[in-house]
Amino acid sequence: PDVVADGRSAAIEGLIAANNFAILARIETTLTPEQAAELYEEHEGKPFFAALCSFMSSGPLIALALSKANAVECWKQLLGPESVLEAKEEAPGSIRAVY
Repeated sequence: PDVVADGRSAAIEGLIAANNFAILARIETTLTPEQAAELYEEHEGKPFFAALCSFMSSGPLIALALSKANAVECWKQLLGPESVLEAKEEAPGSIRAVY
């Protein structure tokens, strides 16, 4: 939601396209708390779960269906490390480091 609210979605989509991902589908939507809980059910019971679901249902987001050879591995690489600090050090061009 913060990416849409801050107007950064076009830049991120441009980076995705520049890394040769095909955007097969794009939808702007707002998740309900129940949809967010279902999406992140693997984290249920963890201390951050409620805050994560609240944040992800707090405003519009953009969901993309992407395609590329070795898409999952390439996507993880483009995202960068989960820690923003690590991403800035180890993968300065990644989505997490830049945005």
